[in-house]
Amino acid sequence: MNFTFNPKGFDTLAEQLNPAIALKATVRTLNEEGRRFGTQTVKHVREEYNIKASTLKSYIKQNRANKNELEFTMIIRSSPLSLSRFGLRSKNVRTKRGMRKGVTVKVFRKKKRKIVKHAFSPTGKQIFKREGSQRLPISKLTTLSAPQMFKSDTIEDGYETVEQHLPKTFERNYNFYLSKIK
Repeated sequence: MNFTFNPKGFDTLAEQLNPAIALKATVRTLNEEGRRFGTQTVKHVREEYNIKASTLKSYIKQNRANKNELEFTMIIRSSPLSLSRFGLRSKNVRTKRGMRKGVTVKVFRKKKRKIVKHAFSPTGKQIFKREGSQRLPISKLTTLSAPQMFKSDTIEDGYETVEQHLPKTFERNYNFYLSKIK
């Protein structure tokens, strides 16, 4: 999943202002606002899902803007995440045959912790489930991938935040580079 931020109107603004300073300020502004976009979208995803920010950020690659390419790109890639990334805990579970160790997870922040039926976690780091009544084969349990967590309203909120802060950030950066001139 790719998100690209390429502001319109900066070319005409650069012609009206000092072009060299406007270019530097534009590059710096794009990179600051791109980081802000990433932070806002990760926060928004974490409001819904019970996942660490560092885990989400590990699947995000950011291509920064430079003088040749006035474009900030954020790429999100991952395979389905292990269910153990969502607050894995062991719990004693009552069955027809007696008590056994069970596994609980909490995928959504606003919902209760759920017991994963017939699942087990031998190391405490992965969750497995038997595919039949026999001991083997077993399969690793997975859930959503990171790009699936970034929904359209999350992206729109990130863009709105960037649009609000963009003029102030550009003005601040432009004034900074103007103050450097002697």
